[in-house]
Amino acid sequence: MAVVFKFMWSSTTVNLVSGINSVDYIPAAGDPRGGFVTDTFIIQVDGSSHDNLATFVQSIDLMRVYAMRYRNDRTWEDPVWLHAKMDSESTERRAFVRNIDMNWNTDPFTVTGHAGSNKARYTLRVERGPWERTVRRSALLMSERAGASLTFDYTDTPSPYDPAGDIPGRLPQIWVRSDASGAPLARLWMGFRSEIKHPSVSNFIDTWEFENGANNGSESGVTDDGGTDVNGASPGGGSGVFVKLVETDLDWDKETNGGIFQEVCEIELQDVSANEQDNFGDFLWLLRAMLPSNATTWEVQLRWGYSGMTDADRRRGPIVEISGTAWDYFEMGRESIPLRNIHALPLSEIGDGAEATYAIQVWARRTSGAADLYLDCLCPIPLDEGWAKVSGFVIASDADGYCYIGEGLDGSTTAVVFGPGSTMTHDAVLSSNEFRVPVGDGRLITVYAGSASHSMATGISSRLQYYERWLNLRGGE
Repeated sequence: MAVVFKFMWSSTTVNLVSGINSVDYIPAAGDPRGGFVTDTFIIQVDGSSHDNLATFVQSIDLMRVYAMRYRNDRTWEDPVWLHAKMDSESTERRAFVRNIDMNWNTDPFTVTGHAGSNKARYTLRVERGPWERTVRRSALLMSERAGASLTFDYTDTPSPYDPAGDIPGRLPQIWVRSDASGAPLARLWMGFRSEIKHPSVSNFIDTWEFENGANNGSESGVTDDGGTDVNGASPGGGSGVFVKLVETDLDWDKETNGGIFQEVCEIELQDVSANEQDNFGDFLWLLRAMLPSNATTWEVQLRWGYSGMTDADRRRGPIVEISGTAWDYFEMGRESIPLRNIHALPLSEIGDGAEATYAIQVWARRTSGAADLYLDCLCPIPLDEGWAKVSGFVIASDADGYCYIGEGLDGSTTAVVFGPGSTMTHDAVLSSNEFRVPVGDGRLITVYAGSASHSMATGISSRLQYYERWLNLRGGE
């Protein structure tokens, strides 16, 4: 197998091996964050003639110009790539070239020593990204799935194997669409969770159902009638169970109790999982809730703690207003499991069951009207391995369009929406943090909704593509 070492721009190639006397390549150590590093090349060229020398130097100059043009206008210009493969390396790899600088070590314009004037020695400094696969991989991520929170194994069939590499792979494209005609898709929350950071990813619980917890507790003014598990009441278009907070007196009302919140639900980690450690992480918590009638508003807050904590010691999320008569998701704050530094106080020091009573409470008060409050579930979106939120768009059905998310070569992530007839609309608002595909076995946790509601009768479809990446050498796969 031959060595590959070349610059490529579109279909133009500059070979750094053939026709060159020597290349001393000094690679920089890769950036674990996936950032840019600078490699040094000391190149000696024997042009055999002045014209041949000029032709080769001009080809390097063009690559410098192309790299600069892409930096100035990456929406239109083609990027420059550095391709490499060692003699016994099985597959070629490439790295995005951000900048090329060149300094002469010998003077090719000298008028003395004509015998050697067609030879040149110079130094290139190439600023580049991490090595990545030259061809993207595709994974069948999901097809016509519906529910509250959806967990997708992107390493499953027909994906050939778990993503390779030693740093998270660049995600050039993931698209999502609505599968139900007339049921709009307008918001997406997505977070990765991998076996490398969170062992036993299959044990992660993506939905915490309130009926599994203790409804209402024993707070003053809250009776057992206020927390009824209602079956078959069509939570979001399908049969199921949710918690119905029924008004039995006026103690929940802001105008009669001086604005005091009351605890209405509590659900513990052991209520939803027997594998507490497999659910550790940092999360954005989404609440699925609704009101049965108009002209009513409630204020709701999540509080995190342990069963032995007093109310005053629990961590509190933002106060969120709920007023809609359709099932919808509400962002209730960011909090981790567990509520401590697990490296300062590991489980081995305090007992394996220490996190079993990790508890999330719902506190609420009614601020107007007389309607009850329905609470369905909590959905934790993982934030510690790459996440994205997209909003501000409308896709009415699978025939009407797609929402695309992708990371560019400079590390920036963008979202684009195609509407009816493949009409592009740039109205998607994206928030993300290194939305990249983790190495090895992993899952993508997804929650979706319309502009002001979420129905479980509505499903979504999606596809995922990624480039595996390496810090230094690719190695066998």
